[in-house]
Amino acid sequence: MSNELTVIYLAAHERACQHFLGNSAIRTLWRALSDVTDALITDLHTESKAKGVTIIAVGGYGRRELLPFSDVDLIVLVEEKAEDPEAIIPWLYPLWNLKLHVSHAVYTVEEAVEAAKHDHTICTSLMDMRLVVGERALATKLKRDLKAIVGSHMLQFVEAKLNERDARHEKYGDSRFMLEP
Repeated sequence: MSNELTVIYLAAHERACQHFLGNSAIRTLWRALSDVTDALITDLHTESKAKGVTIIAVGGYGRRELLPFSDVDLIVLVEEKAEDPEAIIPWLYPLWNLKLHVSHAVYTVEEAVEAAKHDHTICTSLMDMRLVVGERALATKLKRDLKAIVGSHMLQFVEAKLNERDARHEKYGDSRFMLEP
């Protein structure tokens, strides 16, 4: 990554945080940090010349609710399974070098759909997906296929989420106000 991208990102991140401290509008901070992270990932993706790679933001980042030190959760969609999935993500290293907490998974659309079928946590995360950079058609296909899964298994999905909530409440003192210990 060019030193210029690092300087631009860090300056924009700092401006967003300073604006928040003077304005105290949390939604403004969420959006600003999401936007600057989108721009950085887009620039890195473009620099890497990665072909057939679509980057999807999920979770809080997908909802554009990014805070300083939040995880940057990404799904890397590829058109077909790569021999070496790690070879398609060299653009991630600069993000880690910036000390961003990036987590990622590399999937084809079919693999993402299959993962969502078997893991309600992945399914929930994908519900908040948002295209950052890449092929809009891949992201649209994933969103359409995900809706079909959730729609056809709605009762099981809701039951799994309720069980997850109950387990979390039991583990952390049965308080709805404690998301993390």
